[in-house]
Amino acid sequence: MNPVCVTILHVEKSPGDSRWLESVFRQGTPSGLSFGFDRDTQCRVMTVPDVGQACAKLKEGRADVALLESAGAEEEDLRAISRLHLASPDLPIIVLSPDFHSEALSRLLGNGVQEYLVRGEVNGDRICHAVRSAVERQKFQAQKNRAMGDHLQNFNVLMDMSLDGVAVFRDGVVLAANPAFDRILGYERHGTEGTGIAAIARPEYRGHFEAQIGRGVDQPRVLAAQKKDHAPIFLEYTIRPCRYEDHPAQVIDIHDITERRKAEEALRHQAHWDFVTELPNRYLFFERLNKALQQAHQTAGKVALFYIDLDRFKIINDTLGHSAGDQLLKVVSRRLTQAVRWEDTVARLGGDEFSIILRNVHELEDVAAVARKVLESLTAPVQIHENELHVSASIGISIFPDDAQTPEKLIQRADVAMYQAKEKGRNAFCLYHDAMDAGGLQKLDLQNSLYRAVEDGNFYLLYQPQFELATGKVVGLEALLRWNHPVRGPVSPTEFIPLTEETGLIILLGQWVLRKACAQNKAWQQQGLPPVRVSVNLSAVQFLKHTLPFLIDRILKETGLEPRFLELEITEGLAMRDPIFTLAILREMTEIFKLRIALDDFGMAYSSLGYLKHFPLHCLKIDKSFVGGIGRSPKDDAIVSAIIVLAQKMGLEVVAEGVETEAQLEFLRNHGCNTCQGFLFAQPLNTEEVEKLLREEPGNRLPKSVA
Repeated sequence: MNPVCVTILHVEKSPGDSRWLESVFRQGTPSGLSFGFDRDTQCRVMTVPDVGQACAKLKEGRADVALLESAGAEEEDLRAISRLHLASPDLPIIVLSPDFHSEALSRLLGNGVQEYLVRGEVNGDRICHAVRSAVERQKFQAQKNRAMGDHLQNFNVLMDMSLDGVAVFRDGVVLAANPAFDRILGYERHGTEGTGIAAIARPEYRGHFEAQIGRGVDQPRVLAAQKKDHAPIFLEYTIRPCRYEDHPAQVIDIHDITERRKAEEALRHQAHWDFVTELPNRYLFFERLNKALQQAHQTAGKVALFYIDLDRFKIINDTLGHSAGDQLLKVVSRRLTQAVRWEDTVARLGGDEFSIILRNVHELEDVAAVARKVLESLTAPVQIHENELHVSASIGISIFPDDAQTPEKLIQRADVAMYQAKEKGRNAFCLYHDAMDAGGLQKLDLQNSLYRAVEDGNFYLLYQPQFELATGKVVGLEALLRWNHPVRGPVSPTEFIPLTEETGLIILLGQWVLRKACAQNKAWQQQGLPPVRVSVNLSAVQFLKHTLPFLIDRILKETGLEPRFLELEITEGLAMRDPIFTLAILREMTEIFKLRIALDDFGMAYSSLGYLKHFPLHCLKIDKSFVGGIGRSPKDDAIVSAIIVLAQKMGLEVVAEGVETEAQLEFLRNHGCNTCQGFLFAQPLNTEEVEKLLREEPGNRLPKSVA
């Protein structure tokens, strides 16, 4: 092993000291420890008469430690130390002073001196110990600096690799930032370094942001921020403490969520406002109705509810098309709004159905006067292209609290009165009265028929195929429940499904649908047909039962169908009734029972994206009401594209329902939706028709423009 040499630069003030030092290091310490280093360590003393020559020596070559003899003048010593540090910043310095001065000791040690020795109190042992300690401390510090350098290098590499913006700041000033941080905020590379971190917040939010900086932000928060050019953006950020260059600092992580916020705003608007008429939709209508009834209850006032249905609107829609129908709905909505006071609410409930909430009602004659005014406002013809259209309406009216005390009952009785108005010849209004509830007997008869239908086997399933546009393959089949009444014939699901939920029959019927769909899918697979998943819609009554996952697991085991070939659909409104329960039950279904979950009717109800991102979903289904509006309204197009982008960003599949035109299909395909269902491809099919479809070559059912 080659010997190690420790070089001591001795700045001599007292002649003869250098010879004494050399003898000490040559002979070793009195204790025989050979200078306190390893046996292979040698020491060399390099003596100079002043600091100037010492600095020259340092420039020529290295020294491991400097031994500076003090002249007793503190300021002169400090200047000498400063010059030595300029020549060699990392050089450890030992001061040998003629006398002890406590103030001098404090100042010298604070300026980089590692040892302070008094000439009259030192011996060979003390000198050797001081030199050894200084050299070892310097080695340790050098290793620490190298480790810190490696750490910073690794830190910078990680920052450069991050897609999120990351910056380190101290005392509100950015010290370092990765490329993503600069790019997100609109700066050139390294442009944010040296700027104030609070400047990323918009001025009106800066004070709040500075307070968050002081407290730290462990959980992601949203900041209304601005770029270098003051363009507004939204950031999701966290702030945590860190150490940077061996000093306390903070690190901020930012993620640009501007596009996500735009999509959320579009969905939030859609949750409250009708996209065709810009009137309040059902959700906002119920919100305002509840408030109106609460206020009336507190003031002992009255509220009138109008339920309005346009007469023969379906004929106009079917004859002239949806575009003409939408234009007519817009005209009707403007006329209804102009017929009432500013504090009243006009809402579109869906299709050609509207409602008006009249607050502060005093006399029935006042209500009748408003009804006549509404009917009169609709009498003027409506010009749409070359067609002059005449429209009328039937209006049912119920009064709170005279006719009902709850929103649901009030609407139900206004609906009953509206049908009475239609029976009177349409273009009329009718106030509710108790005798109208005789129609409830018909409802009771239908309920009784439902029980018999289960026993007599009058229910059956049809299947709506879902097509993958890229390949033309059938990738899914949505199971649809149908009822063939022995007297009335086919009964609409919108008529009998609510009755099954009211009576609790939906539990028994839902089990039948699940078992039938799973068994049929397994039978198709056993016939050698291409395996596809079957989708089953869950009602609110079914979903809220805690035993549902175990029921599904039992049915899958009984039928032999693998869980991956069953998809359960829940509506957005159902999911948001109790988000905490929904999250728990969905996790149980997906993590324990390995089931697929699709969120149906997405965008039709108000949902919190904060909850949505935590739901273990596999698929979002775009409601057919949105798809039907494609190409007729820029707002409609924006909402559909926003849902597709949202699904893709969340890693979810997206299925468009109700595709009926090639224009709709082309729009969906161009925006990244690759799975569709609707009459453009196939109507709901029976078992034999599904078997025939699955035997066909993929792509046969796709429109020629796609295939």
